[in-house]
Amino acid sequence: MHIAAEMAPVAKVGGLGDVVTGLGRSLQKKGHLLEIILPKYETDMIHTHDWQTAVVAPLYWDSYVHQGLDYARLAFTCHNFEYQGVDAPGALASCGLNVPQLHLPDRMQDNFAHDRVNFIKVRDEESHCTVDTMK
Repeated sequence: MHIAAEMAPVAKVGGLGDVVTGLGRSLQKKGHLLEIILPKYETDMIHTHDWQTAVVAPLYWDSYVHQGLDYARLAFTCHNFEYQGVDAPGALASCGLNVPQLHLPDRMQDNFAHDRVNFIKVRDEESHCTVDTMK
């Protein structure tokens, strides 16, 4: 399963939509059953792409695991680290997350602007695997 903010031609703003569509087609050609969710659902594998969906990992661990949904594996792929989703901490509250618990240096507090949160600042515990596609 992949979760992304874009998927061509359904929802495409930039290159991410093309990448998600191309990756999905490639995996299907290799015989994999694939679901691409816009924007979120929990199954055995949750694969999020870029800062727009990075909040899914802490949302999963902080909200859903305690309700018994603790079997999913999480992966996060960042296609361009220039876009990190730095925002005011209140953005976390609008996603249903606990701001004081996440606006900490070892969680989502931005390393440079301490009064901001950074959506791709994902701890190892939040995603089982983090992939950088930049070369």
